[in-house]
Amino acid sequence: MIRSSSRRWLFWLGFLAVAALFVILLKIQVMAPRHRATPPAPSAQPDPAPMPEAGPPPAVAETTTPVAPPAQLPPAPVAMLPEQVAALVAVLASSSAGTEQAAGPLIDAAYAPLFQQLNLGAADIAQMDALLARRLDMVKAALADVAAQGLTLENNRAEITQAARDAVAPVEAEIKSLIGDGAYAQYQTYATPLRTAVITALLRARAERQG
Repeated sequence: MIRSSSRRWLFWLGFLAVAALFVILLKIQVMAPRHRATPPAPSAQPDPAPMPEAGPPPAVAETTTPVAPPAQLPPAPVAMLPEQVAALVAVLASSSAGTEQAAGPLIDAAYAPLFQQLNLGAADIAQMDALLARRLDMVKAALADVAAQGLTLENNRAEITQAARDAVAPVEAEIKSLIGDGAYAQYQTYATPLRTAVITALLRARAERQG
């Protein structure tokens, strides 16, 4: 009886051990797929971006300093020839006719270098010749008036010069309007020797005739 009872307990103990082992193996098989299906947790820091491949160095544009063109020098000033001044003065002092009739060709020749430098056209030159002849006629008339008043170059040069300027002011305005401010300044410089010589010669010629 004792032996049969011991065997029975051993049998049940063996049965329970096998059953427990079977349950453990079943749990392991059920939980293993869950562990395999769980994706790995994302990393807290993203992977650094790949460095771009180093290419060739950028081309450097060649720079050249622009060279300024040489400055154009203004044309050399022209001057009326002394013999032209003397010829005009002689004709004006000895002639009682109109200036354009008596000295027209001399005026054109005397001012031709200036007209060429100013690049005047044929029509403008013709107008300038006429205006310059009128101007000399006005100077002659103004000098006749100052001589009649008894004014002389020795004592009244400033008054005589101003009287001549006032007389020709309208013609000077026409000349300036015709050729422009810049050309007018060149004309003023060019004509100064003739103006001085004309005033002196005409007054002396009148004084000699009256004396």
